[in-house]
Amino acid sequence: MKKQHVSIVILVSVLSITPIGAGAEDSYQKRVLFSPGPEILRAEAAGRVMIYDGLRNRTVEKALDDQFGRIENMMFIRTVYTLENGEDEVDDDCD
Repeated sequence: MKKQHVSIVILVSVLSITPIGAGAEDSYQKRVLFSPGPEILRAEAAGRVMIYDGLRNRTVEKALDDQFGRIENMMFIRTVYTLENGEDEVDDDCD
């Protein structure tokens, strides 16, 4: 049991500082964002901040509305916005 606990702590530590998704909206990020399991909620309660990378702005807005109680544990980078002409624009977070 102790070995499993150490493995979870290491995994949570690595994930808390590693952006995931490689700039593309993916099912893992959405699952953690909208349907977090008990291990994710425990990690967040312990101070973990999840970095979500490359999500579409509509997904981010929905998460901020639907998951309001977890906002302090979320960071969004390289958010993708769809322009009126249909092209995607990535927010480089440098402004």
